[in-house]
Amino acid sequence: ALGVFTGAARRPRDRALSYLQFRGLWRPLRCALTSPLERALETPSAAALLGARGCRAMVAMGSGGAPLATTCEANGGFIATISIYSSMWLVYHVLCRPDVVPAIAFNLVFGIAVWSYLMTVITDPGTAECPEWQEWSSQRRRLGTEVVGPSTVEEAPLGPGRRKGRWSPGAATWCRDCEQERPERAHHCKSCRRCVIRMDHHCPWVSNCIGWRNNKLFMQMNLWSCCACAIWLLTLRGPNAIEAVESFLVDSSTMAVLPASAASSAVVLMIITGSIFGQTVAMACSNVTTVERSFEGRNPYVMPSSLENLRQLCGPLCSIRTLLPLQHARPALEKAFPVALPTDDERQKAIGYGAC
Repeated sequence: ALGVFTGAARRPRDRALSYLQFRGLWRPLRCALTSPLERALETPSAAALLGARGCRAMVAMGSGGAPLATTCEANGGFIATISIYSSMWLVYHVLCRPDVVPAIAFNLVFGIAVWSYLMTVITDPGTAECPEWQEWSSQRRRLGTEVVGPSTVEEAPLGPGRRKGRWSPGAATWCRDCEQERPERAHHCKSCRRCVIRMDHHCPWVSNCIGWRNNKLFMQMNLWSCCACAIWLLTLRGPNAIEAVESFLVDSSTMAVLPASAASSAVVLMIITGSIFGQTVAMACSNVTTVERSFEGRNPYVMPSSLENLRQLCGPLCSIRTLLPLQHARPALEKAFPVALPTDDERQKAIGYGAC
């Protein structure tokens, strides 16, 4: 209250907020503003447009459920990525004069890259709201095998605030953060504050986790973005990429800065997305995630063939859906991650034979 009357809160927004809090009006006003938002987001049209994840995010931001730092980080990554895509397209078509055929090829690849990016952003990575998890939970309730407490396999303690993961093939685990049962290979994301099936990592550039349901989309996004950057650099004309950088070194005007900046961004983006795509494919061929790479012991999910491992994540490899950001049919969670049988050498080591 003292800050309101002495002017300590200098900005108008701060003064208004302080006054409302002083008068006890802020809480009912926030409830009045949040309730219509929640009611609007519960309508079928909003659910169809945004999906369950989008509605929850909007309600959380409207009701103060999400931390401000997390929301700003997510929005910042999304805005930065869209800005890079937009600047590349504008420089290519507005400031430069590419040939017709290369321009068509660039727009085709660029469009698929942006499509893949947006699909990675809006697709549920494998949370408790996805259909596969819901079906898994419903079946366990019908069979009476659902666990309502931390009596299933838990993550081994690793110290204050840290837990060491371990393999748990065929077994459900209990998340102490979400306080719920979760399928095998599901891990908790501290950024999203939720569990994700086959979680790989949380990517701030897509404002989403990368998990079982959008890992293929993430791979496609990096592949097509790398190809779009390569075509952009090779087909840019009037000026081309090298001339744009050279003109910037002798002229620092706006018309010279923009093409040079876009060329530099294209080179950096091509290297980053190409590297991430190669690393993601390598881990998919080994049937392991970034989270699971720290687990000790043998990976029970790795199949004998790299193609089998890749097919488990991406679906049929001889399909147009392998290249385009389209969802493929997925099996039930009980059959999604078959456990590989140990080899003869591993059996011998397990029982002590063949040791030197």
